[in-house]
Amino acid sequence: MIYAENILICISVPLLISLIFVRGNTGKFVASFIIGMAVCLISAYISGFIDLASHMGDEDTAIFISPIVEEIMKLLPLLFYLLMFNPKDDSLHLCALGIGTGFATFENCCYILAQGADSLGYIMIRGMAVGVMHIVSIMALSMAICISRRYKVLSAPAVLGALSLSMTYHGLYNLLVSEQGITSYVGYVLPILTAVIRPIPKISRKTIDPTSETMDILVINGSPKGKNSITLHTCLFLEKKFPGYKFDYLDAGQRIKPLEKDFSPALEALREADLIVFCYPVYTFLVPSQLHRFLELMKGSG
Repeated sequence: MIYAENILICISVPLLISLIFVRGNTGKFVASFIIGMAVCLISAYISGFIDLASHMGDEDTAIFISPIVEEIMKLLPLLFYLLMFNPKDDSLHLCALGIGTGFATFENCCYILAQGADSLGYIMIRGMAVGVMHIVSIMALSMAICISRRYKVLSAPAVLGALSLSMTYHGLYNLLVSEQGITSYVGYVLPILTAVIRPIPKISRKTIDPTSETMDILVINGSPKGKNSITLHTCLFLEKKFPGYKFDYLDAGQRIKPLEKDFSPALEALREADLIVFCYPVYTFLVPSQLHRFLELMKGSG
């Protein structure tokens, strides 16, 4: 017998403390990871209750009930985040990735404590399969939501359709691994093949919607004069003209030396932006050398 609540507390406390020191996408991922572990525990409670109430048995519950319960429970925090904050596609994918990773991690921890870890090879195969299965299923839900929202067809039928596919995929996995022999290994390979055939989207990829009422615009100021640049006033005018848009400014012209030492702040700003505007004076039909160097650093950083 294991006490899953104690395991959750022991793993969650250090992660909660880490939230004090991290910000941005890292903090979102850690928070989503904790939520994923909590969702895993609640799902186990619900499936166990249904098992006792219906007398279906552990195997039938794992095949017919657990996939439905777990996929719905993973979807709920994702929908809450979507409806309350209307995040961008990247943020929604990051939240889904954290939930799926946390769910799989907690499930693997409980399995090892309950069944033991005598066979390292089996534990590695099962751990990888469970991790990929949970991540692929919730990332598929996230992708379906983003695609539906992009084409303005986000509705209950669209979400339920994606959820049904996720449940079916999860149930098929549980059915295969419940049998002994070659069937179980086919089940373990299934999620890995799915991830290879249909790669999970990169979090850094942006989907730009020009008709959106809100947009994060990054202005790359290539003038050596920085904030005193006359050319910059054009962007300042645009910021006043479109108050619904968020304008961030990066003085590449004045800060090129610090950026040569550490380009990560600029890289993060570039990845977060929906639209990038280059603002610079023209010197005899050439851009300033500082902006040219910035472009080299940007290309070198991928």
